Amino acid sequence: MLQFRSHVIATYATEPVAWIRLVDGFLVVTHEAIWQTKLDGATSLVARLPGSAWGPNSLARAADGTLYVGMPGGILRLTPTWPDEPRYATDYLWPAQPGMPDCSLAESVQVED
Repeated sequence: MLQFRSHVIATYATEPVAWIRLVDGFLVVTHEAIWQTKLDGATSLVARLPGSAWGPNSLARAADGTLYVGMPGGILRLTPTWPDEPRYATDYLWPAQPGMPDCSLAESVQVED
């Protein structure tokens, strides 16, 4: 019979919804931010999610360091741009459909009725 043990590595202000395993820990996305969490429990903020990022449900990382946060209806892309805060430029990738852009900056997205 298999036996499992679990223990808390870190706690966050909001629920963790997805993570990526790193050599020395995890990248964790919550409803508010992306965190780097070491196996010893040390956490550091990678990026805050914009207020318009609703319902994150998945996380992926490209070889160039770009992060993708899946959400209902689209993807938030965080592109590494600057060495200091804020480190990432954000934009949304939306499926092609009437009234929705294919890819526009979050601040300039306008949906017409």
